[in-house]
Amino acid sequence: IVDIGSHIGTFSLFAAAHSPHAQIIAVEPEPSNAAMVQRNIAVNHLEKRMSVLQAGIGPADGTATLHVMFARSGSGGHSVYQYEEHSNSVTIPVISLSSLFAYHTIVSCDVLKIDCEGAEYEALYAAPSDLLRRVRCILLEYHHFSKDPRHTPAELKKFLEENGFAVTS
Repeated sequence: IVDIGSHIGTFSLFAAAHSPHAQIIAVEPEPSNAAMVQRNIAVNHLEKRMSVLQAGIGPADGTATLHVMFARSGSGGHSVYQYEEHSNSVTIPVISLSSLFAYHTIVSCDVLKIDCEGAEYEALYAAPSDLLRRVRCILLEYHHFSKDPRHTPAELKKFLEENGFAVTS
């Protein structure tokens, strides 16, 4: 199970409780949230089954500016898109899905959960079809922060269906 945009680890912990044999990778770019995921793993004694990668997801490895939206949304809603006027910025490492799967030697992924505040489009579009074929199920929240015409629910649905996924909402 790969949890992209794991926030404080709520989905990851839920997955661990309901899938007692699963290995879980939580990917969270915001430093204080990533630290909270790590604490939640330790408190629940899940170190052998869960790991945290403090990074964002994107089309290629590198860095990006993360706009931290504490004013309105508490500890969530941070994005590489500045959709609110008041935000703090932090530079974060970014990893592609290809690199993430290679680094963790993911041969197959039962669940790929993605909630990454607008970065989902380019991260998925950059993923090779052979990687996507190794994913059984994608749980996805999409966002409308970009003006790119490919960053729409309809285009993302089309892309996923072209790669063998049945898309429901």
